[in-house]
Amino acid sequence: MKINTNLKRLIREYEFLLEDIDDVLEIHKTANQELNRAIRMAKDDDIDESEFEKDEVEEDEVETFEDTPERKVLKKLFRKIVFKCHPDRLPTGTSESEKAKMQDLYEKAVLAHDRDNWGLMVVVAIKLDIKLPKEAKDMVGRIAEETESLRTQVSQLTNSFAWQWYHSEEELRSKMIGDYLNTLKRIKQKNATKKKENKKILVVGHPRTGTGYTAKLLQSWGLDVQHERMGKDGISHWGMAVGGDNPVIFGEFIDNMTFNSVEWDTIIYCVRDPKDSIPSIAYTENTNKESFEYRMKWGEFNSKDNPIVDAINSIVSWDKLIQSLEPDFVFRIENQGKELFDFLKQKKIAKTYSEDMLNLKYNQRNHGGWDNELKRRFNQVPRKYLNEINNYCIKHGYKPLKIE
Repeated sequence: MKINTNLKRLIREYEFLLEDIDDVLEIHKTANQELNRAIRMAKDDDIDESEFEKDEVEEDEVETFEDTPERKVLKKLFRKIVFKCHPDRLPTGTSESEKAKMQDLYEKAVLAHDRDNWGLMVVVAIKLDIKLPKEAKDMVGRIAEETESLRTQVSQLTNSFAWQWYHSEEELRSKMIGDYLNTLKRIKQKNATKKKENKKILVVGHPRTGTGYTAKLLQSWGLDVQHERMGKDGISHWGMAVGGDNPVIFGEFIDNMTFNSVEWDTIIYCVRDPKDSIPSIAYTENTNKESFEYRMKWGEFNSKDNPIVDAINSIVSWDKLIQSLEPDFVFRIENQGKELFDFLKQKKIAKTYSEDMLNLKYNQRNHGGWDNELKRRFNQVPRKYLNEINNYCIKHGYKPLKIE
């Protein structure tokens, strides 16, 4: 395969970022630890540690991968690489510098094999002048995708408060902590003196799982519950799942409003069959950078460069967030409209039943379904993620995910 100048430059950046992310993660972990230690020493007794302590970045768990056709091609390419650069197979008389180079390429190939990383495997093969199979040539574009993902991760970490504090002069560090603690105090004082507004209903869910539809359904029963803006009786907004005093960045109603700034009589959690929601999330919601980064931040997951895995991680993490809010009713949007009304009637919230909105499409977006590309990517999903989404399915009364 002929390597053009642009590909050479991309490979150099990709390899640099692979090494850089390890250094950045290590520094960021240290920065978080030292920042939290400094805040503990500077804080007043009326500020609890849970109000500022940040979770450290967790290392990825070891994953196991299904033997898909694509995985078999990657393993075949891996064997060719091992045959050429394994330390025990090098010819007698190989120079020390060449041994070191081959050792480095061998270790990268092992890493690529263990992480199912096509981009890195292709880079190693190119460097060893190994002819790529057709399937591998189709994966060259993944180098660019993985480079962009690494670039984003590095940017997020190096722009974090902990990183900026850690790399500042001592005098500025003290000021940054002081400003941070003063902000926490102002928020606490404001929340303590502000009278909470009471609303009948909060509807939460994951994007593309029916928050818009549920708002319309409640409206058909005479309740003023609006989608992503506050109505007289409440709101239906997926972003409110973050809970606490955390700001919600989506929707025009949000000025100074958080989950804790309102007393909610009833919390409804709407869910949708992942077989239907995943294509919608993959094609429309995960392409919205602002939405996706917001969900990665609060869901505490990173992009895996597979739209199906990203959708699964987002659904599962959002499910955990919402469950922590202790919802009063979990509503399957496909078939539980009457059950939801009966629940609200029992709580004397809804009185007038109507079937006008039942099963009607609302806030529908045009996108592909389980087309050949999504099916192909589904077949690459590691068992770990399939188990997670199928546990979600079983918990909420859906059939385990199986795409033919």
